[in-house]
Amino acid sequence: MNLIIEKTEVASLLMVMNICRSNVKKHFKKQNKNQMLEAYDSIKAHLQHNIADLNEENINVQCRLLFDLKELHLVHAFISWYVVRTRRLLEKVNRKNNQVDDHQLKALIGIRQKIEVLLDG
Repeated sequence: MNLIIEKTEVASLLMVMNICRSNVKKHFKKQNKNQMLEAYDSIKAHLQHNIADLNEENINVQCRLLFDLKELHLVHAFISWYVVRTRRLLEKVNRKNNQVDDHQLKALIGIRQKIEVLLDG
């Protein structure tokens, strides 16, 4: 299935997947799902490949990401988990600081919505 998103969205998704890899690895290891970790790493490599030429001139260019159904479900589940986790953290921070930048979170929610359209279609 083709997921079409901007390179900036690809970069945001790759960044959070890199940041969260150790937590994801622990989760999959507990559940004895090494194939899922391999799929996760394969998705990260695919994302990295698609932003290898990222620069100021092509930052808003659309990317066509080819995923199978299993990979789409994995990305959707990851984003859903991350958004909930991050929203909780932002709510705690927001109580102390009224200036919270949730641009990255909005980008991930946008990706999740595009995946849902593909999965429902």
